[in-house]
Amino acid sequence: MAHEATINARLPEPLKRGGTEVLEKFGVSPTQLIRSLYAYMDREQRIPDCLDLNEEDAASRNKRRRAIARSIAGSITLDAQFDVKQARADRIAEKYGDLL
Repeated sequence: MAHEATINARLPEPLKRGGTEVLEKFGVSPTQLIRSLYAYMDREQRIPDCLDLNEEDAASRNKRRRAIARSIAGSITLDAQFDVKQARADRIAEKYGDLL
């Protein structure tokens, strides 16, 4: 059997309380979330894109994404039946389902 390791983290109480509420809403324990995150990082060998750990890098990344979005704006036409919210939910479930 593999040895278990422990992670201890200090958080401001309001942040911990708010995060715990979200986890409870989705029926996920802090341990499940951390294991899932570590499994993702081990498998993909990177930190998930949704985590902006460096504000300068995040600002640069967002600036680049906005420039790309502006460059393609108006270049496609969507079917009237297309549901943007559903498409977004489907994409999130597809990409991050194992973390939810």
